[in-house]
Amino acid sequence: MIKRTSQWATALLAIALLVGCTTAGQPDAAPPPSATPALRTLPARVPTFTPRPTLTVVPTAAPSPTVTPPPSQRLRAAEERQRAGDYDGAVAQYAEILVQPDDPAAMDALFHLGETQILSGQPVLATETLQSFLRKYPKSDRVPQVHFFLGEIARQSGDWPEALTQFRAFDELQDDIAPYVAGRLAEAYEALGQTDSAIRQYKRIVADPDVDRVWRTLTAEKIADYYFEQKEYEPALTWYDRVLAGAKIGYYRAEMMYKAGLSLEGLGRDEEAWQRFAAIVVQYPATEHAAKALAELQAVQYQVNPFQQGLIQFYNGQEKLAITLFQRYLKDAEAPYAPNAQFHIALAYDRQDDAGSALRALDALLRAYPRSTLAGKAQLEKGHIYAEMGNLDKALAAYRLLAAKNPEDRLAPEGLWKAAELLKRQGRTADAATAYEALVTQYPGSKGADEALDRAAMIRYRAGDTSGARDDWQRLAAEYAPSDLRAKALFWAGKIADAGGSIQEAHTIWREAVQAAPESYYGRQAADRLSGRKLTVLPQPMHSAGISPAEREALESWIQNWSTKPLTATVPDQMAGVLPDAVRSALTFRRGETLLSLGLRSEAGDEFHRLLDTYRADPWTLYALARFFQKAGMYSLQISAAESVAWLSPAASLFDAPVALQRMVYPMPFTQDLLAQANKQQVDPLLLASLVWQESRWEPSATSGAQAMGLAQVIPDTGRWIALQLGRPGFAPDDLYRPVVGLEFGAYYLARQLDTFDQDLLRALAAYNAGPGNVRRWDDPDTDLFVENIDVEETRLYLERIYAHYRAYEAAYRKG
Repeated sequence: MIKRTSQWATALLAIALLVGCTTAGQPDAAPPPSATPALRTLPARVPTFTPRPTLTVVPTAAPSPTVTPPPSQRLRAAEERQRAGDYDGAVAQYAEILVQPDDPAAMDALFHLGETQILSGQPVLATETLQSFLRKYPKSDRVPQVHFFLGEIARQSGDWPEALTQFRAFDELQDDIAPYVAGRLAEAYEALGQTDSAIRQYKRIVADPDVDRVWRTLTAEKIADYYFEQKEYEPALTWYDRVLAGAKIGYYRAEMMYKAGLSLEGLGRDEEAWQRFAAIVVQYPATEHAAKALAELQAVQYQVNPFQQGLIQFYNGQEKLAITLFQRYLKDAEAPYAPNAQFHIALAYDRQDDAGSALRALDALLRAYPRSTLAGKAQLEKGHIYAEMGNLDKALAAYRLLAAKNPEDRLAPEGLWKAAELLKRQGRTADAATAYEALVTQYPGSKGADEALDRAAMIRYRAGDTSGARDDWQRLAAEYAPSDLRAKALFWAGKIADAGGSIQEAHTIWREAVQAAPESYYGRQAADRLSGRKLTVLPQPMHSAGISPAEREALESWIQNWSTKPLTATVPDQMAGVLPDAVRSALTFRRGETLLSLGLRSEAGDEFHRLLDTYRADPWTLYALARFFQKAGMYSLQISAAESVAWLSPAASLFDAPVALQRMVYPMPFTQDLLAQANKQQVDPLLLASLVWQESRWEPSATSGAQAMGLAQVIPDTGRWIALQLGRPGFAPDDLYRPVVGLEFGAYYLARQLDTFDQDLLRALAAYNAGPGNVRRWDDPDTDLFVENIDVEETRLYLERIYAHYRAYEAAYRKG
């Protein structure tokens, strides 16, 4: 079903355009590919545009026809609906303003109407609206933005001559984001077959010293590739060398070195080319371009050491050939890499599922080179192979032998760890606990010693040995004070004391857990045990989501008390949230602000992150930036800036900071929609806010590696299922980027998990992340053990963090 704006909004819009602008055609049937809170996020550098239907969401109540708020208030309300992704609501309110063309808000309303039409997938109507804006307000400061939007519409529809015209117009009027516009101009020139002009634009990007290094490097590669394809090998070589000057990652450097070598061959400079190829072979043998370089060298009978050849073949999946080459190398009387060759022979045999030959190769290494730095790895590999064969006793012996024969080997603790893990998998839990404890006794300073104690303690607790478990957890807490596991150890030690009737002792231990990590899951759990608070997922009374003047003043006085920044004339302004001139004049800030005004959230975020890094030690500027980001709708950046203020402060935890800072770290944007959806689903809005914080840090355009999308990180298949349940036939996955949709779908899905698991928060959160089936697999009558049963680290961290966020939101917003 194709969605259009509501009839009421369309009627008002038609009147508005007739009276104040120009006659508009019917809305185009093609809505947007993706939407974000302020403007549509145009993907980095050179995005694409695929029109699609827009999801119909629960409509926002139409403005009352009998009450007319002031123009500025109506404009702000319309902008809020646009930012939330409620395009019908926004269009309706902009149209109301435009009915009165002399309204002082009319110019901004017309501009934002064009934006909203872009966002709602109506490029034809948006074009008419924006062109009407140019005719009506030719001197407006927004003219450059309008040209950019028109260029984007043309570009996304494939009208390259028009895109070129509009981007050129923008480029002439505004130059602070020159490299970003240059990328679009280059794309248009390429599409029109004007490659030389495109290259000139790419060179503008590379020449800009403020462009991100990765972007500059990739653009230089594009230029180099162009010259190489044209067989202009001299400039190609120059540009490949420029790429190499900025390239850091091994496989990418190998590719660029290979292309540089081919360019040298094209110039007839064969000796230099062979040197480039040889360098790839030695430096990056694990890359595919090492194999290509080796082939080039072999074609001219350039001598390459059999060991290097063997490594390349091994890493490129040619195990049999690799074994032959390594064996040939070992026949040489002088073979300085002999242990390495022997070890790779074993690995190659293991890859071929020839465990016997692999073990013999490892034994040969250990006999011939017992003091080699690879001896420890060889011993661990023997254990691994025996375990894969199912010979667990030999695997255990191999793991333990390393510590027994070479206790000083840096891998000896790892051998004992693997032995304990193997015992645990075998179900020999008592032996496993003893093995973990032995590891700590023998190597108390080793990496993972604290985790070994925690695992031993949990094994003993599950087996009913609460005394042994408590000893291990108390030892962890006492001997590994900096450990992230300390609060957990203290929580469980307190739980054991409490179960044994030692209430006062339990409370003492839990108070120590709170002090150890007050903002962590176990710190919050300990605090809840002390207070007797029970989790509730139903809506509860809460304070306003805003920050009062008194709360803001308290925060500013608090910063002034501990900040080492001298009190200068600019500080009062900063206390009022005004950015210093040095920040506003910085190119990164100006670029970020312009990019954001054009809907390029990703690129704006890149610039603003660089700006944040510059001021990480300046609490006043960080505070002012947090306020700026909040007003700009860049909430993830607001959180980062506010967190940095907290980290710089003397506060032991965020809970010791003023409530205004707590709310800046834990904001509640899109409050109207958040409260509406939480109340509709009978879910505490603070719980829904906590989930959104963890999922996306309030960034509407967030996308995970698993393609989870939007504020609540709903995957498309789940989104389609929710849309079906809610009766939303116009749903398309990119609708999840609209906050109004993301919050609705997230609240609905969370509520269904709560219903499934009898309003149990932790089980519902685990189901939200990993599915109900896994929750049933992990279940235990003891909720604390249920959390421990979760064998997917991502899910366990997920629910632990949301629990901690939930308590942080309660501290900042809950009444009573």
